[in-house]
Amino acid sequence: MFRRFQWILLLQVLLVALLVSCNGTIEEEEKLKVMATTPLLEDWVNNVAKGRVSVESIIPYGTDPHSYQPGAKDVSRIVSADTIFSVGLGYEEKWLKELLENNSDLANTSLGESVSPIKMSGGHDGHGHGHDHGDSGLDPHFWFDPTRVAMAVDAIANHLSEIDPMSQDYYQSNASEYKAQLMDLNNQIKDEVSAIPEQNRVIITGHDSLGYLEGRYGIESLQPIVSSVTSETGLSPDDLIKAVKFIKKHNVKVIFLETTQSDKYAKTVANETGINVASGLNVETLDDANGNYIDFMKDNIGVIVSNLSYAGHGTEHDVPHEAPHDDHEEHDEHEGHGRS
Repeated sequence: MFRRFQWILLLQVLLVALLVSCNGTIEEEEKLKVMATTPLLEDWVNNVAKGRVSVESIIPYGTDPHSYQPGAKDVSRIVSADTIFSVGLGYEEKWLKELLENNSDLANTSLGESVSPIKMSGGHDGHGHGHDHGDSGLDPHFWFDPTRVAMAVDAIANHLSEIDPMSQDYYQSNASEYKAQLMDLNNQIKDEVSAIPEQNRVIITGHDSLGYLEGRYGIESLQPIVSSVTSETGLSPDDLIKAVKFIKKHNVKVIFLETTQSDKYAKTVANETGINVASGLNVETLDDANGNYIDFMKDNIGVIVSNLSYAGHGTEHDVPHEAPHDDHEEHDEHEGHGRS
């Protein structure tokens, strides 16, 4: 009788364990430890894994990835991970390369290699983009094209399936659901951009970060006018003359500033040319854990569309907008080219 009770108890335990497994719930200490180099990547991994793995961003929320350097505690966290997802294409600068070289057993998946990246457009009138992204010559800011993010999501799901094959169906199903959301986002952005007058679809920022908008949505992304327009080093008379000529040549209506950039010198250029200065772009990261990639894109596209749609009506704009919807469209070409 007692032995029979033991068998019944054992079967109950196994049944509970099976149900837990089917529901995707795993004890925290049993989860794979995954590190993503930025909060945007962390969000993508979370949408694929949905609690099946433990995910953490290496670079903190609200931190400029271009200025980040890991400390001793950061390195300790990173090397204890089961795997890493990175942007690649030189985006993480030298710190990740050195960390991987010093820890050969640490697995890293470079998502940028999976998205058919475009080339950096190169400098205009001899000026560069202001950030060193390695020697690849490829643009790492592929998240400004949701269809390429869908490619990255496939790469995430495939790698997680390799290291956790028992959960393959779970990861692939979640990836499919998230990619459908990304396609909806792509269509929404196309609808919003269509409201911009064609002659206004030219954008210029503090550094070369929006090239993917051109090939996907037809918004021409020009290089920064001169590096000193958005720096603290000053704007020389020669810089100002070059900026004025550049703006007239390319019919620039708005200078877009990122949230981390001062508007002091951009306003000087605007006063000389009559163009607008728009602030509020957040091109690199999420501000906090409440943010997500889809909202990040909606916010940025809102800033761009509202300012380009009303370009020429003052010096600064903060125009509210609503996001229309339309039917799903197929992927278009994955190419983008800057104007010289």
